[in-house]
Amino acid sequence: MKRILFITPYAPSNLGAAMKFTKKTIENLADSFLVDLVYFKAEGEFDYVPDNGNIRVIKKLTVGRKDRLISVLQRPWLYPIFSVRYRKKLAKELKRLAREGNYNLVFLDHSQSFIYGRLFPLVPKILMSHDVIYQRVSRTSGFLLSEWCKLTENKMMNQKNSFIYSFSTKDQQIIKSQYGYNSYVTSGNVDELVLSTNPTVISDTFVFFGQWVRKDNSEGLIWFFDNVYPHIKSSFFFKIIGRGLPQSILDKIRDCNNVDYMGFVDNPYQIIAEARAVLSPLFSGAGVKFKVLESMACGTPVIGSEIAFEGIPTEYSSLMIQSNTIEDYLLAMENVTKDITKRQSIREKFLNNYVKSQLVEHIKQIIGQ
Repeated sequence: MKRILFITPYAPSNLGAAMKFTKKTIENLADSFLVDLVYFKAEGEFDYVPDNGNIRVIKKLTVGRKDRLISVLQRPWLYPIFSVRYRKKLAKELKRLAREGNYNLVFLDHSQSFIYGRLFPLVPKILMSHDVIYQRVSRTSGFLLSEWCKLTENKMMNQKNSFIYSFSTKDQQIIKSQYGYNSYVTSGNVDELVLSTNPTVISDTFVFFGQWVRKDNSEGLIWFFDNVYPHIKSSFFFKIIGRGLPQSILDKIRDCNNVDYMGFVDNPYQIIAEARAVLSPLFSGAGVKFKVLESMACGTPVIGSEIAFEGIPTEYSSLMIQSNTIEDYLLAMENVTKDITKRQSIREKFLNNYVKSQLVEHIKQIIGQ
């Protein structure tokens, strides 16, 4: 069997949508190829344990604050997002593997791993851009930092024998307009548990769903409870799903009788399918939001900001309720449909028509299998 080297800056798991994409992609590749895996994990995070004999973990690196600082200082001319996972020892080991010539393809997952692609100039590479970092940075930083990021991202994407992938035609267009590179679009994986959801009733519950360690998510949640929640009617109930809720938010909701922080849930999709809507107030970030896609795959409307719906085709606009102000959220929450039949119809259309991933098939064409 042909062999793929897969490098990812996060531990494959079911803890978050992007991590699930990584895990599923590795497993899909292992059906046809031998996969050697290099991954990074946060301190205290569980190890990834493959359940397929074709997957072999060859390197696992723990990431702490000191590790990140050392990595950035080793490549100070690069915008930090692109160098934060750089390790000299790992680069030396990968150079050795490149010389041995055992790999038919290198898969670089997330922009933070692109820095290792240059060690394999003769090997075909997949650059999986989960979002365009320049777009993310330009929304929160000034001109000089944005230009530094743009120059670095251009350098990272400018690699011989590589194929760039993103999750939306919007990101594809940004990559072309900003950097001049052609790229491909693949969809995120819809969790198989989504397919088994079958709501029998729509409650007056609203769901927040995400990784709260991400500042993009937690800032939006804080905004909602500071500005919208005080005006909410008492019959509404809120469930917050996902790990890492900051203490500042826990303190805010401690005395809220209609708010339930559930933490990480193995299967959140039945809860989402029976919710009146998912709430996604986002004011920063970039790229397609997997939590929005998964909610729509459940047939559940999403009430959120423009950023929440980036890259998702407008033909599914009936599930995307754009809200920007306090009044927008209050009105949308009051009027969002509870019609199960209508929601199931939209869900069916979404699952049948949303772009399916051709990533693995393309990889088979690239390396001749």
